[in-house]
Amino acid sequence: MRLGGAALLLTAVFLAAGAQAAPAGWKHYSDKTLGLSIAYPPDWSLVPNVDDGLPGPQTPHGIVLTPPRSLGEGTNLDSTEMMVVAVAAKDCTPDKFDPDGNNVHPLNADGRTYMMSSHQDVVLGDTYGMQTFVVTGLKRCIAVKYSGRAADMHHFIPGEAKPYDLKQLWAVYDSVRATLVFRK
Repeated sequence: MRLGGAALLLTAVFLAAGAQAAPAGWKHYSDKTLGLSIAYPPDWSLVPNVDDGLPGPQTPHGIVLTPPRSLGEGTNLDSTEMMVVAVAAKDCTPDKFDPDGNNVHPLNADGRTYMMSSHQDVVLGDTYGMQTFVVTGLKRCIAVKYSGRAADMHHFIPGEAKPYDLKQLWAVYDSVRATLVFRK
């Protein structure tokens, strides 16, 4: 297969920015407003121009990536999404994107540094988890957010579903996050 100049340039930008090259067959999306590009598996859906539902004048907006339901087939994984969002804020911290986040700490991954927070709640037996990665060193305030919900196993007939470990989901999202390229 012969690559054109644009494809070679895109590959060079991915490598120069420290992002990992996407596996063959993944889709690519660029957002000029957010100043980023991302790759994601072909069976995922992407919705641009969304907000994350936080109230206030600085409501983040961005993109939502959703894996297919088959990712959690046979398990209690009920819902999940990955967001890349931006907010107009001088103080770019994880609490701008997740007010309930805790355990804030730096994380070096994907050739960049993030300020990361996480939280997990159990409501009526369902487990809700979120991880927020604020990208440092950008002129814009941008974060990558993972969220997932695993239903209470009591909702299932015994043997119908296995418990889903949200850490497995985060690992899948990590591979997508690693393809992010930010324009300086």
